[in-house]
Amino acid sequence: MAKYFVNTNQPLVSIVIPVYNAGAYVHATLDSVLKQSWRELEIIVVNDGSTDRSIEICQQFDDPRICYVHQQNSGLAAARNAGIKKARGQFLGFIDADDIWLPGKVARHVEQFSHEPDLGVSYSFSSLMDEAGNDLGTFQKEGTDPTSFPDCYTRNVIGNGSNAMLRKEVFTGRDSDLQSFPPMHSFKTDLRRAEDFELWSRIACLSRWKMACIPEILVRYRINTSGLSSNTKAQRHYHLLAMAMIGQYAPYDAEKYRTTAVAHMYWHQARLLAYQKQPRAGLQAVRTALHYDWRTLSANHVMIAAALVSSALLPRSLYFIFLRLSSHAWGGCQRLAVRFENRKKDHPDFTQEPEKSMPAMIAAPGRYARKAAMTNLFFLCHKHRLMFLGIAKNASTTLKHIMYREEFGVATQDVPAAIHKAWGWGTQTGRTIDLGDAEGLQAYSGYTRFAVYRDPVARFLSTYHNKVLYSDMPHVYYVENRLEGMALDHFINVVETILKMKNPLHIDEHLRPQAWYYRPEDVDYIVPLESLPDFLQTRFGIQAGPARNKTRLPRIAANRRQLARIREIYACDYAIKPNWPVAGAKNDEQAEFDDLPNPRSP
Repeated sequence: MAKYFVNTNQPLVSIVIPVYNAGAYVHATLDSVLKQSWRELEIIVVNDGSTDRSIEICQQFDDPRICYVHQQNSGLAAARNAGIKKARGQFLGFIDADDIWLPGKVARHVEQFSHEPDLGVSYSFSSLMDEAGNDLGTFQKEGTDPTSFPDCYTRNVIGNGSNAMLRKEVFTGRDSDLQSFPPMHSFKTDLRRAEDFELWSRIACLSRWKMACIPEILVRYRINTSGLSSNTKAQRHYHLLAMAMIGQYAPYDAEKYRTTAVAHMYWHQARLLAYQKQPRAGLQAVRTALHYDWRTLSANHVMIAAALVSSALLPRSLYFIFLRLSSHAWGGCQRLAVRFENRKKDHPDFTQEPEKSMPAMIAAPGRYARKAAMTNLFFLCHKHRLMFLGIAKNASTTLKHIMYREEFGVATQDVPAAIHKAWGWGTQTGRTIDLGDAEGLQAYSGYTRFAVYRDPVARFLSTYHNKVLYSDMPHVYYVENRLEGMALDHFINVVETILKMKNPLHIDEHLRPQAWYYRPEDVDYIVPLESLPDFLQTRFGIQAGPARNKTRLPRIAANRRQLARIREIYACDYAIKPNWPVAGAKNDEQAEFDDLPNPRSP
């Protein structure tokens, strides 16, 4: 069994897997967690008094990241609480022992947390599968961004207990808001079901933490006829009990949305009864849902009602064929709806050249607008009256560490997310200003402005090394397939295709051409990366010290043809002329490419 290297500079993520007699499924569940592209994991398997071979199956995995907690059978909520108590990670994830995570799930959530410091709960869409692991063709995709209390209370948009990831602080109670009644420190152990629904509603109602959805399918949720959620009578009882608990600390809102919440609960039960081929009970649930709130009727609910009617008319074998076909047809409609919504929401039309449209991008609508604007920020160091552009992969993290030390006389933690947050990434600290804010920049007219320039080939291959080969964050926006392990030629094709769209919101910030961030006249100095220490020492008297982020080019087997293609793709970057001399002899990064003609040479 391969051992995994854990990078202690990356935030640790604790994954809690409660296990109770799940021998038929737990191997696939644990395997899906171990195959996560985010490697910095602590996997806590909580043995909730299993009497089958579940734990023995888990112990077949020889991985040092797995640890075990054993307890008497106390229920799902108590098992999760035991995992929370043992967890050491900055973030927490929960997955039931019969569900499956897609390889990029943890990385996508960690990325969203790093961009939004006030985000407490992050979740995604889920696809449904049957007991044998066959896709049913439909999805849980009701998530919203941001997610409010009515979303959690009425529709339970998170959908299932294997979906959400949370900051550990949500449970530790460090924020005074989280110490109000009831405490946020755990799941309610007196709820044998619906404990996750109660917790999401409680967080949304009482805490300061925001909740948001990643509109991607990252979970495969199993419809298990022998699982906890399949017992509709018990599920209904505990769901209503959870609603009563919520009513104690949110009486006004709970009463306002009560009938809608009950209606959605019965629609959920009708769907389960359709899968179990119980038409009489299912149609009764449909009638009850319509009685409480007929406005909850949707196209999905019409499909459920049609399935229940057909189950009363068709033989069992024909019914399940009909159910499978109708589920896949409805799933196709859901996929189209997701693509349309994302295209409408996240694809602003930039008619200008990208290098001229950055001020417009700052105000662009869409889910990634703020992320895109962050790459177009000047970071201010008032002590030395300087400002630098925070361009990804161009020593921006190193500069933030150095300038923070110069500004405040203290060193920051060697964690990129911490220094980004401290300097003003995603928060208003007064130490950043948009390049497109012409009026704001007038107040700093006496400051020296500079940008760090990095050889485009080195920058591209470093991104390929970190994000594809070693799966730092294996994604490029709007590319559906995961990029983990992708061949270099294929990766070059993907990046070239997306860059031709000339939309900054389509591409990961580490792969955007440097020419998209600024024009030469926007800065006073364009400093080659290898000359940065010399520039800081000569111009400002700043000792750069050792670099905190890796900027050396990894040794990747790229042939002449691939290098030439990368140079061609990033030809606009080679038009940038650094105006600070290169320090010393040629640097290690460019030494590997001396056999190729330099487009900047006459």
